[in-house]
Amino acid sequence: MSDPGNEREYWSRPPPFTATLPNMFRRTLEQHAGKVAFVQGERRLTYAEIDTRATGLAKSLLAAGVGKGARVGILLPNSPEWLIAFMAVTRIGALAVLISTMYQRRELEWLLRNADVAVLLMADRYLNHDYVARLEEIAPELKGQLASERLATPALPHLRRVYVYGDTAPRWAAPAEADAEASRISDELLRNVEDSVTPADLSLVMYTSGSTSDPKGVLHTHGSTVNRLYSVRGWLRPTSDDRNLIVGPFFWAGRFNALLQTVGTGATAICPATPKLDDTVATFLRERPTRVAAQDVLMREIRQHPSIAEGGLDPELARVLERFDENGEICPPERKNSGLGMTETAGQHSFEVGGVLPAAKAGACGRAAADFERRIIDPATGAVLGPNEVGELCVRSPNMMVGMYNKERWEVFEPDGFYRTGDLCRIDDDGFLYFVGRNNEMIKTSGANVSPTEVEKVIEALPEVQEVGVFSLPGEGHDQKVAAVVVLNSGQTLDADAIRGRIRTELAAFKIPKVIHFRRFEDLPRTGSGKLHKQRFRAELLAAAAAETTADA
Repeated sequence: MSDPGNEREYWSRPPPFTATLPNMFRRTLEQHAGKVAFVQGERRLTYAEIDTRATGLAKSLLAAGVGKGARVGILLPNSPEWLIAFMAVTRIGALAVLISTMYQRRELEWLLRNADVAVLLMADRYLNHDYVARLEEIAPELKGQLASERLATPALPHLRRVYVYGDTAPRWAAPAEADAEASRISDELLRNVEDSVTPADLSLVMYTSGSTSDPKGVLHTHGSTVNRLYSVRGWLRPTSDDRNLIVGPFFWAGRFNALLQTVGTGATAICPATPKLDDTVATFLRERPTRVAAQDVLMREIRQHPSIAEGGLDPELARVLERFDENGEICPPERKNSGLGMTETAGQHSFEVGGVLPAAKAGACGRAAADFERRIIDPATGAVLGPNEVGELCVRSPNMMVGMYNKERWEVFEPDGFYRTGDLCRIDDDGFLYFVGRNNEMIKTSGANVSPTEVEKVIEALPEVQEVGVFSLPGEGHDQKVAAVVVLNSGQTLDADAIRGRIRTELAAFKIPKVIHFRRFEDLPRTGSGKLHKQRFRAELLAAAAAETTADA
């Protein structure tokens, strides 16, 4: 379309069906049943095959007494089984609790309790994680119980049933496939259950690190989940002919949206078998996707991999790793538009159609999505600021999260329904938003949020450590590095690698500091109350780095 305004409007059209996930899945099945839906290694499943398995699991869940509103955890790596589990859970109106496969024991126990998970669909193991052993560590009573009975354990008071994917299902868990009980649930009964799901029903809770030590469970409805997929389609203008290589976990917002966008358009999802870069590149070369959904940092790593940088890609495949402007030329980095969004907004609240910025707006995040309002306020007073003034970004939409799990509405939203994002931004006279930084301490790294307080608590528990401060340092693009400064107790010795090794069983890998500085207590800047002044220390590090760069020049 030649008129950018009309194109933006065209790509913001609402779904042509009542906005629930069962309706979206059904529509895709009707239009693309025989098409390959998911590719992983040698596995290729069509939409019909995915639906058959999701139907069987949905019936098993219904036969076990799981229904609308039940909290069902999904602890699975990227795979067809992840999609099958999510489809089965949301088709029956249950609430899908998306769980990180990176979680260690402490993190997993906290989430299962906080989310009141009653049913857990999980892998037996993945990479170096043994989830069966981890669950038995959390709740030793499980070892003496049977899958045929309702589970009962004080450590996980709401957990009643566990389904396990893999070769080693323990006595207390059931295999995660359709069982004999599923035959009691007719197609008509399942269809009636699906038809009872409304746009207002909760669809999922996705956890993201909060500004305090505990993560926050972001709640979305069927309506917000589906409507948002349609309101952001214009960013990359998806079609059913796409073959999307999705790099990154489905339990995080960016890749979750990429998967659902793929399913909603009847395209093909392609996933590497592991998160290793070599596997990703091998999958890219073998499967020849038409799109790659990955963080900007990962895209650079893919381009720089020897198999690609030195391999002489054919022009058609090379184009997949680039973005092109209105003249068909490779888009310069400053005009590439990834938009800006967060878990709470279920995708970008600001973006440009086609993912390309006007030359005069280089570096911007884009204009507001059709279903979002934005305003900039003074973080201290709450006063609304004018164009080009830097302040905290607030957003409001009928299609964003409805709240946070276990929190009252007033704890999450302003009285007029706006949500304070914690992002420092400015909006110019033409409505283009520019990201400046973070108003709070939250660290954004590799597409995830990291709470400094959470990391500090784990490092402080080491007997050699007297004090620790965790903060961010600049990474690539908008990405940040997790960094720490550590004060050791008198007479103690400990190096950065030793700290990382000892906290690795307590924290997911992306939360572990990549940079660790050691200082004496008296050499660190302090607040008036004697607390470590992390931001001043961070500023000193950045100033020293800038001075070195200037001297080298």
